[in-house]
Amino acid sequence: MGMMVLSKYYGADFQKMDQTGERASEEMRNEIRRREPSIRPFIHEDKQAPTMAGDKDIQSERETQVFEIHGMKMLEAGIIQLAGNNKELCMNSMLSAHHALRIIAGDAQNRREISVVPEEAQNVLKTGGSVTTLLGKDSKEKVEEVLKHQKLNKEARTNKTGNSAFDTNNQQQMNNQINNA
Repeated sequence: MGMMVLSKYYGADFQKMDQTGERASEEMRNEIRRREPSIRPFIHEDKQAPTMAGDKDIQSERETQVFEIHGMKMLEAGIIQLAGNNKELCMNSMLSAHHALRIIAGDAQNRREISVVPEEAQNVLKTGGSVTTLLGKDSKEKVEEVLKHQKLNKEARTNKTGNSAFDTNNQQQMNNQINNA
């Protein structure tokens, strides 16, 4: 029953989902944040992530903290609702907390992936070889595509350079034959 609820919430077979594969769009992140006002009556304290502390602060870490706090708020509200036997609101709070935690796990996984892939492929992962055990399926496909194109471009440049050297050598041989004749 629980897996069915999660599958319905995410619109996919939950048991087949990559638990660190959530790459939430800005729209989805905003949708999750919009759920907070509905739980304010249930929570003891309105926790907030500290504002940015200047240029040296890390925006992605603050974003992670915002979602961690959202998860804590939703779990707190869910516990209170469960104690009050309000199963529907409890379920909504738990699903929202679960989704926030999936986003946190996905963001952390994305940062790990970016740190281990070749520099040429990092930009593909920021929009969202031997590291296949770490990368998620979508990320593997993106990296493989970038590396394939990079290899083809390198081979094309090598062939062009090689052909130019070959052509120059042939031209010199022909010039020598003409001059010796």
